[in-house]
Amino acid sequence: MATVGGLLVEKDPVRAERYLREAAAAGHEMAMYNLGTHLFDRSPGEAAVWLLKAAQRGYAPAMNNLAVLMEDERPTEALRWFAMAAEQGSGHTMRQLGKRLLDSDPEGAADWLAKADEAEQADPPVQLPN
Repeated sequence: MATVGGLLVEKDPVRAERYLREAAAAGHEMAMYNLGTHLFDRSPGEAAVWLLKAAQRGYAPAMNNLAVLMEDERPTEALRWFAMAAEQGSGHTMRQLGKRLLDSDPEGAADWLAKADEAEQADPPVQLPN
């Protein structure tokens, strides 16, 4: 069963996306993030618009996904978004940033990877049943 922004879409994906768009247009940052993530592969340009809106509101998961989306074409800007998300304490994003800094800034990479280890030990990821 698939979801779009937490809405079940198996029966009516068009309707689910419409509700998500309405919530995003109304200014709900999680809806902006979920819509951007949903559109990631199908419409990267529109995905970037929604992820940027959520990222500009300080939503770390949107910053991370926006960075992933733009890193091939705008790597410097992507690193900036990864760093802003990592500063908010996301162990996952800290690890992504650390890996991306390995070649250009080994000391910075080591710092971020160590911070990621600490963050993940303090708040381990939840393992959902299959």
